[in-house]
Amino acid sequence: MSSVSQLPDGYVAPEQLTLCSNVLRQVPIPLSVDAIPVLLVGKGRVPLVWLNAPIGGPEQRWSYIVRASQAANPAVVISVDVQNSAIEVRVGGQVVLKAHAVSPDEIVVSHIDLRPIGFDIQGDATKLSLGSSQLIRNTFQNVNVAFASSSGSAPGA
Repeated sequence: MSSVSQLPDGYVAPEQLTLCSNVLRQVPIPLSVDAIPVLLVGKGRVPLVWLNAPIGGPEQRWSYIVRASQAANPAVVISVDVQNSAIEVRVGGQVVLKAHAVSPDEIVVSHIDLRPIGFDIQGDATKLSLGSSQLIRNTFQNVNVAFASSSGSAPGA
């Protein structure tokens, strides 16, 4: 199980994160695979994003391709709109995440598409799809991880 002790320095989870219509209250890790946080969206005037992906050939290792909303991989492009407290992350030219801060303690992820980094996880403002499962307007509160999977059963793995 993913642990809060594994979280990167500087990451502070918002009180509430709405992830494609699903409300996460006091949930530090929205998505994890093999107990590794795949997506973190933290507090900031513009949300701070961490995105973890398997990198390399047959002996893949996990690496943050986005750290605190900074690209850590040449395939990643990040656009920040400070006036609207919004961020957009692209990988290989495809939008993988759109988020904005509603208030200092509330962030909304209105678009996610992790297929470019190997996971069949996508969603918009109305639903979150994990493989063939759709999650619509659920609420998670006071749990460590909202959505967890193992690489053997990870959507797209």
